[in-house]
Amino acid sequence: MGVTEKSLVIAVLETFDISHIYGKICIPFNQFDEVKIKKGLVPSQRIIKMKSGKTKLKLSLVNNTITAKVKDQKLGMQKICEALEKVAK
Repeated sequence: MGVTEKSLVIAVLETFDISHIYGKICIPFNQFDEVKIKKGLVPSQRIIKMKSGKTKLKLSLVNNTITAKVKDQKLGMQKICEALEKVAK
């Protein structure tokens, strides 16, 4: 998952081989009617709720640097939340 200047992008990956990308979902920010970002139960968790018309999307982002082997995961999650917070205003 990531963001561009104007949209939220979610890659759809294969279950067992995450190097294989089936496709992507690209949602322009201007299509969101509502965006809410809240802290989760653990300090590194963010719950993002988005609404576009009758469609609702709820995402749970967790930055767990102990088990994650993704470089710069915390910064990436922070950038996604910052971009979506701008949409919420």
